[in-house]
Amino acid sequence: DTHRLSLGVPDSEWDFQSMSVFPMDACMDELGGLDYKKGCFVGQEVVSRMKRKSEVRKRMRGLHLTGPAAPGDKITAEERTVGQILHVNGMAAMAMLRVDHIRRIKSPLSLNGHPVQLLPPAVAIDD
Repeated sequence: DTHRLSLGVPDSEWDFQSMSVFPMDACMDELGGLDYKKGCFVGQEVVSRMKRKSEVRKRMRGLHLTGPAAPGDKITAEERTVGQILHVNGMAAMAMLRVDHIRRIKSPLSLNGHPVQLLPPAVAIDD
């Protein structure tokens, strides 16, 4: 679990409930978990529509923590909430972050008054 978190790879067993998160938010499109050429599968219509008509607004990313954290804690930057902790294991965590907020911020991320290091994406994300 810690190794997976250090690589920034989301896992539905630990980080989220698959029925409540869009596949793109969990980076399934970037990690090869979605096939847009495949025939029918559960949720195909929503996945296809999101790819064609919208941009991904949230992404899961791995974090390195420097202080205590728990699921549900808010990640902030420039006095704005930019994400939320989903899962913590030691000093590694998975968070759901707003892509547009992360692109605009210039200051470091913070969690419960402690700095947070955003890990590189598991794969290159060119949103």
